[in-house]
Amino acid sequence: MREAGAFAAAFWAQRQRKFFAGNRYDLGRIRPHLGTLDATDDLARHLGPGTPSVPVFTGDDPAGPLSAWRLAGLRALRHWPLRDGRATWPDAPAARAGLAARFPGLLSDAADPDPTDAAALLRLATRGLAAHRLQRDAAGDLVVDVSMLAGLPVRPGHLPLGATLVVDAARPRLRVGDAELAPGDAGWPAARARFEASLLTVVTGVDHLLLSHLVFGGALVYALRRGTPAGHPLRHALAPFTFNLVRMNRAALAVLFGEGRYLHRLFGLTWAAWASLLRRELATLTLHPVAQRLADRGLAPALPGLPYWQEALGWAAALQRHADRLVDAWVDAPTAARLNAAFAHVHPALRGPGDPQAAVARTLGTLLFEGTIGHRHVGDVAPLVQDPRWMSPTHRPDPRPHQGDRLRATVLSFLSTRQRPPRFADDIAATLPAGPHRAHWAALDADLCAWEAAHPDARFRRALVATSPAV
Repeated sequence: MREAGAFAAAFWAQRQRKFFAGNRYDLGRIRPHLGTLDATDDLARHLGPGTPSVPVFTGDDPAGPLSAWRLAGLRALRHWPLRDGRATWPDAPAARAGLAARFPGLLSDAADPDPTDAAALLRLATRGLAAHRLQRDAAGDLVVDVSMLAGLPVRPGHLPLGATLVVDAARPRLRVGDAELAPGDAGWPAARARFEASLLTVVTGVDHLLLSHLVFGGALVYALRRGTPAGHPLRHALAPFTFNLVRMNRAALAVLFGEGRYLHRLFGLTWAAWASLLRRELATLTLHPVAQRLADRGLAPALPGLPYWQEALGWAAALQRHADRLVDAWVDAPTAARLNAAFAHVHPALRGPGDPQAAVARTLGTLLFEGTIGHRHVGDVAPLVQDPRWMSPTHRPDPRPHQGDRLRATVLSFLSTRQRPPRFADDIAATLPAGPHRAHWAALDADLCAWEAAHPDARFRRALVATSPAV
């Protein structure tokens, strides 16, 4: 398989050389934030007029600096041509095996259940990448709605996006505009390709990059630096959850956002369409605890058949109890007022209801969930794009299977920042000050161990879930 296309080759070089600092994970690099808000960027600068102000701290990171030469090298890729290669593998198994060989330990060549089967979409909606977007519509149907992409401009050579999956075990359907298609219909393959490309676009650009990293993760760092002084015990307690966050968010703003940068290159939307989508998502953002989302979306009656939501509830409850303990121990009324103001300054939706301390605890518990389980869920993409019969980040009229360079570049993009992060099963307590900090972590760990013991088949395990979204 030849390495064709400058973009794919550059991604491979990035992975090989560990272009992002921090790939050599070390528990000793989990340190509390010490400074104030000495350097802050704003999403409005990147997304243009009409964007609400969303500050993102980009100064010093306790894990160490992101070197200027690495940032310069990553920025340089924006000047390379926006084009897709045309090399191919002979078939889908060869593509899976070829990519698995290129990334040993990161990808597997084991055969998954047939991704072309309609049942694969149902798995996707109940336990896979689409599950967090499941809701009940006005007609009472369970749906995954990514129709917000309809009408957004796409790059030349790409087809329009936007579709809705109706999650019905007896008869799954796809709605595209006014049409509704089922497996076996003449338009089903095209509708399915459109839905999958739309889902990957929304989950990666909105849920993963914008929300999990820049808004939710960024808010945790911003509030700590604005709402607590250096040395405050909450900074120590949350150090595992803010590991590498500043450095990763700074890199994301430098290399992902903008005309010709990674987000634009990998997906079919024009950059103007991306900016419009992200502005719209910021304008309508809400942040509710997992249990409230389940109720608001009408999912509670279907919970026995929704593995993602069952696991999310268990993890969210444990993380909320941890947040409650930290607030009870170290957040007095004046500190709570400062933290609430800082959360609201990042985005008004992040300020929880109730008295100041209760509001901080609720926001903090939800942000901890979003930075751990939530991030693990929306970032679990590489295995889906590894199989050319499965998801593509673009919807195009050319034949889908086995497009080598485009598939390789996609997988490389999702793996290029992968590193061995701190995980809940690691000896995180050793990185915290002796005394109450370690006692609180031990209580969280005991909570999670008990939950795992009761759910031996759970997808989210302490050994797999990172403590921070900065990976």
